[in-house]
Amino acid sequence: MQEILKFAENRTISPTDTYQIVFLCSFITNQYFVWVVLVLLLNIGNWKRPVIIVLFFHWLFRSIGDILTSFKELIPRQFNKWPYSNKGWTYPYGVASLFWYLSEIIGDWYPLLRTKAIINNPQKIRVVYVICITFNIVKITQFYNFITYIPFKIVNGMPSDTTYFKDLGNHRIKQWGNVIVQLIISFLYDLAVIRILKTQIFNKIKRDIMRKNRFIANFKFISEYRIKISMISTIIAFPFLFCFSFLCISQTFSRKNNTISSLSAESIRQCVLNINYSLMYIDQILLRFFVERNKNNKEKYKNSSPLNYSNHYKLKYYPNSSSFSSQHEQTYASKHKYLELDYININ
Repeated sequence: MQEILKFAENRTISPTDTYQIVFLCSFITNQYFVWVVLVLLLNIGNWKRPVIIVLFFHWLFRSIGDILTSFKELIPRQFNKWPYSNKGWTYPYGVASLFWYLSEIIGDWYPLLRTKAIINNPQKIRVVYVICITFNIVKITQFYNFITYIPFKIVNGMPSDTTYFKDLGNHRIKQWGNVIVQLIISFLYDLAVIRILKTQIFNKIKRDIMRKNRFIANFKFISEYRIKISMISTIIAFPFLFCFSFLCISQTFSRKNNTISSLSAESIRQCVLNINYSLMYIDQILLRFFVERNKNNKEKYKNSSPLNYSNHYKLKYYPNSSSFSSQHEQTYASKHKYLELDYININ
């Protein structure tokens, strides 16, 4: 966005037009825009499904937060120290964090909704509910930390930088301590989801059925690897962010009047978030693809199945064989009971 602003300064474009361009571009240049467009196109007519709503609003609120941050250059500077004024923090970061964390909270409900759609028993997934809600509370706490932070204390009615380093150090301890808690809960969340899917679904499906039905195999594959990739990214990021948090604490207690740049740590945190949330969109796109392919395969199987012909043969030549036919159909239905997973409304 800053490139657009610099470009506009060297051209005869009015400020109003410039920021209208920035406003629109923020939605399009968001890293989730392409994913959300693909999801909407693949689910035309099904946009009211909870998972589609979750994916859409995750992208929308994240984009709004990015827009607010892109306007930070408009705010007059009062000090030489970042963020240069109290307003320079409150609006581009404090208010923007409301939309950032709202976006994350909405996105964090995706694994729960996906699990609930398959295991429609609240008692069996109660632990997932508890972890998800705890995760949300931790992020609400982080938003409170952002919105209440005042970089420059008001002294005699005017902002002052006399306690700047001390206040910034305390804020960073809260911020990155909260990030560490988020990583731990995120890992436990993924662990709880994959454990429930295995114990309640995958372990109960016989291997021969898994081999014969590609949809179930693909469903299991993307369910497990989506969560495993998320867990691996969390594990890799944890030691780096933990060390940065420790440095923030050490620096604050040593009372040094300097700050450690958080750009590298924030880049790592954003990388983990982007991986986890991008996997939501990829997961939904792949699920849709496998469902459609499996439906086509079932239609072909249905048209070529000899089941109807054999039943007709029995009824025609063995009028008293209704019990045998009924038993045959029950056996057939039992054998293929897991083949209907794709007809679950994956909310």
